[in-house]
Amino acid sequence: MTRTYLFLSAFLAVMAVSCSKEPMAGPDPDPETTTPTSPGANPSNKLVGVWKNAGVRVIGQSIAEMNLSGDAMRSVTEINYTSFNNKGTVTFDETTTTSSNISYSIDTKLKIRSYTNGILDANEELPWKIDMPASNGKGQYKLIGTDSMYTDNGVSSMVGSDGKPLTSVPATFKISWSGDTLILVAHSIIDKTQQEYGITQLVHYDFYHETKLTRK
Repeated sequence: MTRTYLFLSAFLAVMAVSCSKEPMAGPDPDPETTTPTSPGANPSNKLVGVWKNAGVRVIGQSIAEMNLSGDAMRSVTEINYTSFNNKGTVTFDETTTTSSNISYSIDTKLKIRSYTNGILDANEELPWKIDMPASNGKGQYKLIGTDSMYTDNGVSSMVGSDGKPLTSVPATFKISWSGDTLILVAHSIIDKTQQEYGITQLVHYDFYHETKLTRK
């Protein structure tokens, strides 16, 4: 069990939000992250303007694997949260998106299953409360038809279990509306190799994230 908790400690220090197998509410099928080829500004672009951060929902799963003293260690962490205390703005012009002072709070629980050589040896639920520090970002975007948008630097900020914003990755968002609220939904998959305490971890992130913005 000592090695199991060492693994959990190392994993939680770097674990990022990620996704469940069930898609969030939004257009179907989920978009693929591919750069659009249609050039030029869209004269009917409804995104242009300044928007307030109205919240983020993340549903995800992260799988970390490593070898510890000859044992194959694997940890599966599930997370599901809706942010509150939402602050900051997102500004769109015809080709650029700028996020300013984006922050929010999280109060949820992490569900963690850990395995040694394929045998379940821990199944825990841990509280996870975070006040995410403010972050800024800027990227290019292009509309794809009337219901999708590709951006090279994301729109909202995701947060890791250490409470720090994660590096944005290119994504294709499905666009929908609820009254005057803009809803952006994306599906992201990331595979990374990470070092913690001198141990190499292979981490697979798979998550859906929904961002809501309202006109300022």
